[in-house]
Amino acid sequence: MQLTIRSEVAAGVVRLRAANPSPMTGSGTNTYVLHGPAGVVVIDPGPARAS
Repeated sequence: MQLTIRSEVAAGVVRLRAANPSPMTGSGTNTYVLHGPAGVVVIDPGPARAS
């Protein structure tokens, strides 16, 4: 069972796609990892939370 698909979409940008396809997520939920000399940033567009 494959849980996550990893692909480099541009220099310094990696996409992690969860294997949860549905009408709401398309081919799966995406998380992006941006990395470079200044460090790493994770972009995970999840639901808004008050906390």
